[in-house]
Amino acid sequence: MRSRLSPSLVVSVVALVLAVGGTAAAGSYLITSTKQIKPSVLKKLEGKRGPRGLQGPQGASAQTVGYRSVIVSKNVPQGTVVTVDATCPAGFVVTGGGVSLGANQLVYAGSVDNRTYEVALGNFSSFPSSDGGAQAFCASGLKTTARAAVRALGPARRSSLIADYLASHRR
Repeated sequence: MRSRLSPSLVVSVVALVLAVGGTAAAGSYLITSTKQIKPSVLKKLEGKRGPRGLQGPQGASAQTVGYRSVIVSKNVPQGTVVTVDATCPAGFVVTGGGVSLGANQLVYAGSVDNRTYEVALGNFSSFPSSDGGAQAFCASGLKTTARAAVRALGPARRSSLIADYLASHRR
Protein backbone atom coordinates (compact mmCIF):
# COMPACT_ATOMS: atom_id res chain seq x y z
CA MET A 1 0.00 0.00 0.00
CA ARG A 2 1.40 3.31 -1.04
CA SER A 3 0.89 6.40 1.12
CA ARG A 4 0.12 9.77 -0.36
CA LEU A 5 0.86 13.18 1.01
CA SER A 6 -2.38 14.97 1.60
CA PRO A 7 -2.54 18.75 1.10
CA SER A 8 -3.46 19.26 4.77
CA LEU A 9 -0.36 17.36 5.90
CA VAL A 10 1.89 19.47 3.65
CA VAL A 11 0.35 22.74 4.91
CA SER A 12 0.69 21.70 8.58
CA VAL A 13 4.36 20.67 8.14
CA VAL A 14 5.17 23.99 6.39
CA ALA A 15 3.39 25.93 9.17
CA LEU A 16 5.32 24.01 11.82
CA VAL A 17 8.68 24.69 10.14
CA LEU A 18 7.88 28.41 9.81
CA ALA A 19 6.75 28.68 13.43
CA VAL A 20 9.84 26.92 14.83
CA GLY A 21 12.15 28.86 12.51
CA GLY A 22 10.54 32.17 13.43
CA THR A 23 10.87 31.43 17.16
CA ALA A 24 14.53 30.53 16.75
CA ALA A 25 15.21 33.68 14.73
CA ALA A 26 13.38 35.88 17.28
CA GLY A 27 15.34 34.25 20.11
CA SER A 28 18.60 35.49 18.68
CA TYR A 29 17.29 39.11 18.68
CA LEU A 30 15.93 39.23 22.24
CA ILE A 31 17.49 41.73 24.62
CA THR A 32 18.47 39.88 27.78
CA SER A 33 20.80 42.43 29.37
CA THR A 34 21.23 46.22 29.48
CA LYS A 35 24.75 45.65 28.13
CA GLN A 36 23.13 44.89 24.77
CA ILE A 37 21.63 48.40 24.63
CA LYS A 38 23.64 51.31 23.28
CA PRO A 39 24.68 53.66 26.16
CA SER A 40 23.21 56.75 24.47
CA VAL A 41 19.82 54.99 24.21
CA LEU A 42 19.99 53.91 27.87
CA LYS A 43 20.63 57.51 28.92
CA LYS A 44 17.48 58.66 27.09
CA LEU A 45 15.42 55.91 28.75
CA GLU A 46 16.42 56.96 32.28
CA GLY A 47 15.01 60.48 32.08
CA LYS A 48 15.64 63.36 34.47
CA ARG A 49 15.36 63.28 38.23
CA GLY A 50 12.14 64.85 39.58
CA PRO A 51 11.80 67.31 42.47
CA ARG A 52 12.27 66.04 46.02
CA GLY A 53 9.03 65.08 47.82
CA LEU A 54 7.70 66.54 51.06
CA GLN A 55 8.94 65.35 54.45
CA GLY A 56 6.66 62.65 55.91
CA PRO A 57 5.14 62.83 59.42
CA GLN A 58 7.20 61.80 62.44
CA GLY A 59 6.78 58.10 63.20
CA ALA A 60 5.61 56.71 66.53
CA SER A 61 8.21 56.10 69.19
CA ALA A 62 9.42 52.53 69.48
CA GLN A 63 7.57 50.31 71.94
CA THR A 64 9.18 47.64 74.02
CA VAL A 65 7.41 44.37 73.32
CA GLY A 66 7.45 41.51 75.80
CA TYR A 67 6.43 37.90 75.27
CA ARG A 68 5.47 35.23 77.78
CA SER A 69 4.01 31.76 77.66
CA VAL A 70 1.69 30.48 80.42
CA ILE A 71 1.04 26.73 80.72
CA VAL A 72 -1.62 25.17 82.99
CA SER A 73 -2.36 21.43 83.30
CA LYS A 74 -5.31 19.59 84.86
CA ASN A 75 -6.41 16.01 85.34
CA VAL A 76 -9.53 14.97 83.41
CA PRO A 77 -11.44 12.06 84.99
CA GLN A 78 -13.03 9.51 82.64
CA GLY A 79 -16.53 10.48 81.41
CA THR A 80 -16.15 14.20 82.15
CA VAL A 81 -15.34 17.49 80.46
CA VAL A 82 -12.92 19.84 82.23
CA THR A 83 -12.01 23.42 81.26
CA VAL A 84 -8.42 24.58 81.66
CA ASP A 85 -7.64 28.32 81.70
CA ALA A 86 -4.19 29.78 81.02
CA THR A 87 -4.22 33.46 82.02
CA CYS A 88 -1.63 36.03 80.97
CA PRO A 89 -0.06 38.19 83.69
CA ALA A 90 -1.23 41.78 84.25
CA GLY A 91 -0.07 44.10 81.46
CA PHE A 92 -0.09 41.27 78.89
CA VAL A 93 -2.77 40.22 76.41
CA VAL A 94 -3.37 36.80 74.90
CA THR A 95 -2.40 36.55 71.22
CA GLY A 96 -3.02 32.83 70.75
CA GLY A 97 -2.77 29.51 72.48
CA GLY A 98 -2.01 25.83 72.41
CA VAL A 99 -3.38 22.56 73.75
CA SER A 100 -1.93 19.44 75.36
CA LEU A 101 -4.40 16.59 74.94
CA GLY A 102 -2.98 13.41 76.45
CA ALA A 103 -5.71 10.76 75.97
CA ASN A 104 -8.39 13.47 75.98
CA GLN A 105 -10.41 14.90 73.12
CA LEU A 106 -10.53 18.61 72.38
CA VAL A 107 -14.02 20.09 72.83
CA TYR A 108 -13.00 23.69 72.14
CA ALA A 109 -10.03 26.01 72.45
CA GLY A 110 -10.00 29.79 72.28
CA SER A 111 -9.64 33.13 73.95
CA VAL A 112 -12.38 33.90 76.48
CA ASP A 113 -11.23 37.46 77.21
CA ASN A 114 -8.19 39.61 76.42
CA ARG A 115 -5.97 37.78 78.96
CA THR A 116 -7.27 34.17 79.09
CA TYR A 117 -6.97 31.23 76.70
CA GLU A 118 -9.30 28.37 77.61
CA VAL A 119 -9.56 24.79 76.43
CA ALA A 120 -12.23 22.22 77.23
CA LEU A 121 -11.06 18.62 77.29
CA GLY A 122 -13.26 15.52 77.35
CA ASN A 123 -12.09 12.11 78.55
CA PHE A 124 -14.21 9.38 77.04
CA SER A 125 -11.22 7.09 76.58
CA SER A 126 -10.55 3.79 78.31
CA PHE A 127 -8.24 5.54 80.78
CA PRO A 128 -9.66 6.35 84.24
CA SER A 129 -8.04 9.79 84.02
CA SER A 130 -5.73 11.73 81.71
CA ASP A 131 -3.78 14.97 82.03
CA GLY A 132 -4.31 17.81 79.57
CA GLY A 133 -3.48 21.46 79.42
CA ALA A 134 -3.75 24.91 77.94
CA GLN A 135 -1.01 27.28 76.87
CA ALA A 136 -1.51 31.03 76.45
CA PHE A 137 0.86 33.03 74.26
CA CYS A 138 1.02 36.50 75.81
CA ALA A 139 2.41 39.83 74.60
CA SER A 140 2.80 43.27 76.12
CA GLY A 141 3.35 46.59 74.39
CA LEU A 142 0.83 46.02 71.61
CA LYS A 143 -2.44 45.94 73.47
CA THR A 144 -4.68 47.20 70.70
CA THR A 145 -3.14 45.05 68.00
CA ALA A 146 -3.07 41.94 70.15
CA ARG A 147 -6.66 42.35 71.30
CA ALA A 148 -7.83 42.63 67.72
CA ALA A 149 -5.87 39.50 66.75
CA VAL A 150 -7.86 37.05 68.93
CA ARG A 151 -11.64 36.81 68.91
CA ALA A 152 -13.14 35.67 72.21
CA LEU A 153 -15.53 32.72 72.63
CA GLY A 154 -18.56 33.88 74.61
CA PRO A 155 -19.94 31.91 77.60
CA ALA A 156 -23.08 30.79 75.73
CA ARG A 157 -21.03 29.41 72.83
CA ARG A 158 -18.68 27.57 75.20
CA SER A 159 -21.62 25.99 77.08
CA SER A 160 -23.22 24.97 73.80
CA LEU A 161 -20.02 23.28 72.58
CA ILE A 162 -19.69 21.30 75.83
CA ALA A 163 -23.37 20.26 75.74
CA ASP A 164 -23.07 19.11 72.11
CA TYR A 165 -19.93 17.13 72.93
CA LEU A 166 -21.49 15.42 75.94
CA ALA A 167 -24.65 14.60 73.97
CA SER A 168 -22.64 12.98 71.20
CA HIS A 169 -20.76 10.75 73.69
CA ARG A 170 -23.68 9.66 75.84
CA ARG A 171 -25.82 8.08 73.13
